[in-house]
Amino acid sequence: MITELLVLAVTGFLIFWLTTRRPKNYPPGPTGWPIVRNLFQISRDIPQHRQFTELGKKYGDIVGLYFADRPVVVLNNYKHIKEAFAENVFSGRVISHLTLYRNLGGNRGLLLSEGRPWQEQRRFTLKTLRDFGFGKKSMEALIMEEVNELINGFKKEVGKPIVTQNRFNIAVLNGLWLLLTGNKFSHDDPRLNFLVKSITSIITRRPLSALVAEFFPVVQKVRHLFPGFFNTQGLQTHKAVQKLIRETIDEHKATLQEDAPRDFIDAFLIESNKTTDVNSSFYQEDGYLGLHIVLLDLFIAGAETTSTTLTWTFLTMALYPEKQEKLYEEIKGVVGLSRSVSLTDRAELPYLEACMMEMLRFSAVVATGVFHRTHEEFKVTTYDGEPKPTFDSLASFVLFPKPHKVVLVDRNSTAQS
Repeated sequence: MITELLVLAVTGFLIFWLTTRRPKNYPPGPTGWPIVRNLFQISRDIPQHRQFTELGKKYGDIVGLYFADRPVVVLNNYKHIKEAFAENVFSGRVISHLTLYRNLGGNRGLLLSEGRPWQEQRRFTLKTLRDFGFGKKSMEALIMEEVNELINGFKKEVGKPIVTQNRFNIAVLNGLWLLLTGNKFSHDDPRLNFLVKSITSIITRRPLSALVAEFFPVVQKVRHLFPGFFNTQGLQTHKAVQKLIRETIDEHKATLQEDAPRDFIDAFLIESNKTTDVNSSFYQEDGYLGLHIVLLDLFIAGAETTSTTLTWTFLTMALYPEKQEKLYEEIKGVVGLSRSVSLTDRAELPYLEACMMEMLRFSAVVATGVFHRTHEEFKVTTYDGEPKPTFDSLASFVLFPKPHKVVLVDRNSTAQS
């Protein structure tokens, strides 16, 4: 009996020691629990960046964590972040089993890819979108169409409390989606509204089972085998978005004219068809799957970040009516009430630009940025990367304001009455 207890105690001590020990020269951080380490010490109810800041106050500007067996190094100092991101060694991404599932089994796309595929896809995407007008003055007319449709929708709800979350997503997405696919969505499209709300829900609060599955692959297999026992909204939304993308690509393949590309998808398919380098991310089937993930990344980015900033803007303007009034007076004095604001008015609207800059600072919708990993050992200040530190976290976190409603007022009607 004593022997069995001794063996059990030694085994327990070894498990505890092996799953909580920290390598030599690893940055300081909180002591983790056996097996899961610091994974559940990061609360899901408090914004992640705030918790990292608090850890920085206690352990210093460079904090070392472990999420299960994955080392995670958090930089809490602008100097260190700038130093790290200036080095190409920090440009990697965490290619986990969930990332591979999302990326259709490969190193694909713009957001969660690395190395040559990321370089090729990023370069091609930026150039092609610019060729079709992205970021140019010609896009202003497309944007104003969406703005006018939004305003017409808001006019129907003047004087009523409304929820602004998800009200801007399709309008923001449409400008980009038109360049990508040649098509736009109706603001009332039920399929798109469902997808947008689902994406927002997933980003707002990731299911606990999905969090655990990120670090323990067996949990992901159980989720697939017994979906009824878990929150699989993320999986279902991913499949629905991929179905939309697949249908759109197939329509383009059936009507493609290689001498007359209509949009981004056409340009991508033409590039893929002419690629002969077997190692290229555009080559044959890999190119076709890569197009799926590029569109997925752009869909999610287009549907969330700008629209969330606008949601913050509406809330903040409602909370600070004196600033809203000052902004309104500047626009009325420079632009008047008979036309819309244009990019040509920018130089004469300094307060509007200042408000926009403050909104971008205040909202900071992606507070922790896109998470990175190092390709090789790298030294930041006094700490050696042993083992290779992984600069990543639990999810790509977007900060949404708390649920709220605002009341819209028609200023023109108010002024006339």
